[in-house]
Amino acid sequence: VGSVAVLTREGQRIDFFEIDPMVERIAREEFSFLAHARSSVNVEIGDGRLLVAQKPDRHFDLLYVDAFSGGSIPLHLFTSEALELYLRKCTTDGVVVLHISSRAIAFDRVLRGWSRATGVPVLYRGFRPTPQQIAEGAKPSDVVAISASPATRAVLARDGERPFQVVLVPV
Repeated sequence: VGSVAVLTREGQRIDFFEIDPMVERIAREEFSFLAHARSSVNVEIGDGRLLVAQKPDRHFDLLYVDAFSGGSIPLHLFTSEALELYLRKCTTDGVVVLHISSRAIAFDRVLRGWSRATGVPVLYRGFRPTPQQIAEGAKPSDVVAISASPATRAVLARDGERPFQVVLVPV
């Protein structure tokens, strides 16, 4: 509930789009992530895709979509129209990061098809916990990054110990 807020730096701004007002209340009353953020924190209540659409084009440096609710993900957040919206709302060098972990839907296949149709490469990073991490509660997760900028994709593909892999390249 807002844990990514503590990863921000002074001078940055983070906007959360949350459909359920109770989640913001819980985040503020039961957790301290928002209070300990070094950045400016803004929470807007409503449908995230609609709220993103209201922002000016080229508004976000990073747009992170993590819409898990139990075992399902709202599919309207992964349509071609949604992905194109996210890219349009990002700066020229910006990046869209999507949490795609799912036991039921192979989002990598959906994104591979989108990549082929649009010509925009999709970068992938998976996390597979060790047995000890699993014992401590860690679960596998998958994320993808999409950017219209070849320079941004190059940075992501070589960044850190676990770089993104360019595996969903259009053919």
